[in-house]
Amino acid sequence: MTDLQERRAFTKGFRKGLSMDRKDRELVDKVIAYEQEIYSDLITKECKCVRCGGNEKLTLDHIVPKSYLRDFGVNPEHETIEGNYQLLCNLCNSFKSNKPDFTLPKTKEIFLSLLEKIK
Repeated sequence: MTDLQERRAFTKGFRKGLSMDRKDRELVDKVIAYEQEIYSDLITKECKCVRCGGNEKLTLDHIVPKSYLRDFGVNPEHETIEGNYQLLCNLCNSFKSNKPDFTLPKTKEIFLSLLEKIK
C-alpha cells in the first residue's frame, strides 16, 4: 500500500469518525485526488527516488514539509502548493523527516513564493 492509499484510508476513517462540514470534506477530497494524480504522474515519468535513485517503496514527499506550510498560513489539508512534491523511497523519506532540504533549488523557490504571499 502506498502512502497515498494509506492517507486516503485514514481520511475515510477520519470522515466517518468526526463530523466535518461539506465544504471541508470537499476540500480534503480535492487535495487527496490532486496528490494521487501527482503521484501517478511522477511514478510514470521518473519512477525513482530523487535522492538515492532507488525504485522500491516510493512515496510522495512534500519538498517543504506541511508543518512549514502551516507556519506560512497554508492549510495543507485544504490547499496545495504547485511543485511541492517529489518522489522519495521510504528510507530517504524517513531520513528527511520533517525538514526542508535546502540543497534543492526548488526548496528555495517554494519558500520565496510563500514569502511573496505574506507581503
